[in-house]
Amino acid sequence: MVNKLSPGHKIAPISLYCTYMDDIKARINRINKIIVVGHSPMKSEPWDTEVVFLFLRKSLEQLVFSWLVANKDAYADAHKDFATNWKLKNLIKRIAALNEDFYPKPVLFPEHANSNGVKQLADVEDGFLTCDELETLYDLSSEVLHTWNPYRPGAWHLDTGKSIAEWVQRLQRLLDHHYIRLLDGSVWLVQMVHPVDGKTHAFLAAPAPGGVTDLAT
Repeated sequence: MVNKLSPGHKIAPISLYCTYMDDIKARINRINKIIVVGHSPMKSEPWDTEVVFLFLRKSLEQLVFSWLVANKDAYADAHKDFATNWKLKNLIKRIAALNEDFYPKPVLFPEHANSNGVKQLADVEDGFLTCDELETLYDLSSEVLHTWNPYRPGAWHLDTGKSIAEWVQRLQRLLDHHYIRLLDGSVWLVQMVHPVDGKTHAFLAAPAPGGVTDLAT
């Protein structure tokens, strides 16, 4: 069986990036169905919690691998084990060393273009998942998914810092509309839910004077 995200499929990097975003979106929708709607896939609250954190962990892994997709050529030149390295924090550290501007920038997406036919984007200032928080949430998910050592001192306790709903909201706010900057200076503008088909779409964008990103129509 060939995974649809495997390198055996020759997909353009920007298209593969969108595929990862669609998978993340599907997992987030499943999480919200559990924590917002109250659906219980496992018919057990503790097991449902494990499912939620499994989906969160997979979403974070897919997000980090999407950065690898966006910076693949430079990463592969620098690290020959690029196809076999699965350690999330190590991947983040390596990608950041190559492209310090790798992290997605959440933006507000305008409905209409200005008089010059350009859509000018405004940066989202707060309320989104930061890179440090991503690593924290990944560690939290590990605590839930790994079996507690029965000889570890103290009772099992997990302080998530924020509610699961808030963690999910911060991840959604990061990704709903965002752009990433590639090493060659190009910018991918990403819309997680396109009004035509509901799928993730990505566009080539260009920085405008003053550091604000424009999307030519």
